[in-house]
Amino acid sequence: MTYYTLGELLKSLRESKNLSQEDTCKGICDRRTYIRWEKNEVEPSNHNLHLLSNRLNYDIQAYYKFLIRNTSPNVWDLKQNAESCIDNEDWAKLLHYIHEMEQTSHFKTSENAALLCYYKALYNNCYLHNYTISLDYCVQGLQYENPSFSINTFEIIFYSNTDLCLLNCLACNLNKLNRPQEANHIFSQMIQSIDKKLIPEITYYQSTEFETKIYQIAIYNLTLNYQRCNDHKTALHYIEKGIQFLLSSNSLYNLANLLKLKFKTLYALENYKESSDAYKLCLGLYQLENKEAIIEECKSSINSDYPKLLSYL
Repeated sequence: MTYYTLGELLKSLRESKNLSQEDTCKGICDRRTYIRWEKNEVEPSNHNLHLLSNRLNYDIQAYYKFLIRNTSPNVWDLKQNAESCIDNEDWAKLLHYIHEMEQTSHFKTSENAALLCYYKALYNNCYLHNYTISLDYCVQGLQYENPSFSINTFEIIFYSNTDLCLLNCLACNLNKLNRPQEANHIFSQMIQSIDKKLIPEITYYQSTEFETKIYQIAIYNLTLNYQRCNDHKTALHYIEKGIQFLLSSNSLYNLANLLKLKFKTLYALENYKESSDAYKLCLGLYQLENKEAIIEECKSSINSDYPKLLSYL
């Protein structure tokens, strides 16, 4: 059967399980709010969609995205256009689409509202360099997804790619605001959350390309933070995690950069033989990627910054 609204889907699933509205929303929201969901007066947050999916044993989040894509093509087009602006770093045009989204009802609630916050956060971070306002938009977006979220939340749970984008932007803002410990908390929680999906029992799970990229970004930033405070052993731990993750995901994304960090970290730990091995692998990958400028930078740094590697090269 085809459902044309989220409310129709919720009602059908509830009735198929002989649940009352009160039973369905228990521990999720009050009955009045749930009734409004079934009547399509408001939309649940992504956090609540996740809880409803578990309660009703149905991937409501996926169906909701399907509905948006098929019943609101303008919304889908706005998202695609915004993503293209981000890829091309066209911040002026991104601002144009942000203004369009602000006038579109679908961006008032749920994951779309969180996504709009992400676009605003990114615009303020990358173009205006206003990290405080960007951080505020990140928190606002994450609270659309999970109302109980705070920067100091002990365990961060994410429900969508939008969550991951917001968390990454939030941590980057914290770094820019000289709050590295809080940034490290966010980055490490992101890594742990993705790691939990890769436990051996879930043999069918493969990380998505997006998760692979965001995982490596978190690893990279976390490693840099630990290097800056001269905690090279912890930095090396996260580098190894990143490399292992890439190998298990059959991905080379960011591997050369991780090996570059590895050779520098091992050098700081006075492990010159392994440092030289990582350096050679790093150069080999950069050559495959035709990154001549980075190769020259690495080579020129050996004499000045890493002279003890010369006897191993």
